[in-house]
This record gives sequence, C-alpha cells and structure tokens, in this order.
Amino acid sequence: MMKDYYIDCSFKSREGLCFTDRKVELEKLLKLCEKGYHTPIVVYGPEGCGKTTLLNYLRHILSRSKEFVVVYVDALQESVQEALKIVPEIDRREIMKMLESLARMDIREILVRVYDIVHILITKLKLSKKKLVILIDDVYKCLGLENVDKYTKMLYELIGWKFRRELMLDSVLVLLTTSEGVSKRELLKHTYVNVYMLWNMSHNGFKLLYEQLRPEISFEDAWILTGGNPRALLELYEDNWNVDKYVRRILQKVSVIIEDLPKDRLRRLVEDPDSDVELARVLEDRGLMIRLLRGELCLSEEPSPDRELGIGEKWAWKIPAYRLAIEKLCR
Repeated sequence: MMKDYYIDCSFKSREGLCFTDRKVELEKLLKLCEKGYHTPIVVYGPEGCGKTTLLNYLRHILSRSKEFVVVYVDALQESVQEALKIVPEIDRREIMKMLESLARMDIREILVRVYDIVHILITKLKLSKKKLVILIDDVYKCLGLENVDKYTKMLYELIGWKFRRELMLDSVLVLLTTSEGVSKRELLKHTYVNVYMLWNMSHNGFKLLYEQLRPEISFEDAWILTGGNPRALLELYEDNWNVDKYVRRILQKVSVIIEDLPKDRLRRLVEDPDSDVELARVLEDRGLMIRLLRGELCLSEEPSPDRELGIGEKWAWKIPAYRLAIEKLCR
C-alpha cells in the first residue's frame, strides 16, 4: 500500500498488471462484507471502469481470512469451470463430487441455483457460522434485461429467509455488477435492492496504472482521452500508443451509434452533458453516456464537473474520447 493508494502486486489483473488504487471503494465494500446487508447490492458503472477487477481483488482479500465463504460467478464465461470460483479454495474434484450435476449446467442454471450451491458447500464442508459473500459479475447481460427484477427479488428473498435462517450464517452480502443503463434505472425503482456507482479511476490512482505500461505518450494526453478508464488505457497500449489510430477507431464506432440522432442536440450535450436528459438517456442505452449517482449512492470518490472530461452534475460521457468524437462528427 502506498500512502493513500493501493498498489498490490500479489494480485495481477488478466493483463498481468498489479492491482492499483480503489482504496475508497474497498474500504466501503469490506465493511459491507464484514457486517452483511439485507438487500442485494448492485454496482453500476461505465464499461471498462474496473468492476470485474475490483470484484476479483475483493475475493483475493477475503481469501486471506478464515471468516468468509465466497462464491464468485463470472456470468459471461461459457464454462462452469471458468465461471465459478469458491473461497475457501476446494479441490475442484471435490466440488464436482459434491455438485454432481454442476458440470452439465450452463451459466444461467448456476445463477438460478446459487442457493443449492451455497447449501451444499455450507452443509457438507461444515461452514456454518461463517460470513457469506456472493459476487456475480455482469449478471444482467447473461440473464437478459427482462429478468432484472425477478432475479434480484429472488436474491433478496434468499438473503432474508434462506441464507441467514436455514444455513445459520453470521452475515450475508450479495454483490452484483452491471453496465446496463436500463437495468440500473429499473433497479432504482425498488426497495429490495441498493444500487451504487463505481466511477473511473482517480487521477493519482490512474497514474500508478499508467506507469506500469511503460507509456509512450504523456500522462495528461492519456488522461484527457480516457478520463481514468482502465480499459480505454489498455486499448491505447494495444494500439502501441498510436493516438491517431485509437481516435480513428473511436470515431468509426461512435459515427455508427449516433447516425440517426440530431446533430444540433448532440452539440449541446458536447458543451453541457446535463443539457438534454432525454437524449442523454438514449446515449446511456447506447453505451456512450452515464447518469451519475452521487452522495451516498457513489461508491467511488465523486467525479467533479469538468467540461474537458465531459462530466456534468448529473450526466457524463463514459470516456472523454466519446465526447471528442461527437464534437468532430457534428462540425
């Protein structure tokens, strides 16, 4: 740990990078893991902001303690072997023996039968009186937006009736992630779930990540294009730090997404992300903008309004490069 920022090389991302930053988010999540929570918690944020890495790092930290049983499901994996990870670590043959039909299930069945999996783990391995943490990544992409309410309500009922009472667990936390604006808006209507926003990395934390990549462009250029989004930075790295190539690809992508939208209204959103709620919502559903959650609903440090980064009080471009692309396309 460095002063105010995490940098932990005992955990590496899929790209082989040390885990960096997210001190604020981790402190909040670890408190929730310790105490449990009576509703599922959904973490919503821009694609590429680091939700999957954060969940995996959280699992990594919890694996150091004997207090926790952790069931992690990556809902976008095709094979159960890749999708399901359990703490404490158990020999996979033992898991398959305990869950004889597991290998024949698809990921949707795993998600629906999460109670059965937890029940077998807790009872056969005698893990009652433990703290249970269930982490499910990108669940609504897998199940479909039509199942958002039904599945989340099922998890809420499992927390209250099954996990605590039947399995005698000390605490339960169910944590889900989504990038879908529609699912976020739907879930905010209900009392049986709590939604929090994860934003892109902070300026200082992002610099620690940037420095691991031996960059060939200035930090400020990388920041102005990506706004602290780790995946966008990795795309720049994979383009050999060729900013022109990266910008051309963003332009081509964005031009297709906005081709049926009025340019005059898009220009106003370029100048002020809060200027047109109706169009901003359309762009949220198309993956370019995001409705910001602030105050108690923000898991991260709140992003300050910043015209250059495309951040308003209520709405923001997911990465500044999208705003810059639309500015060029609407000239």
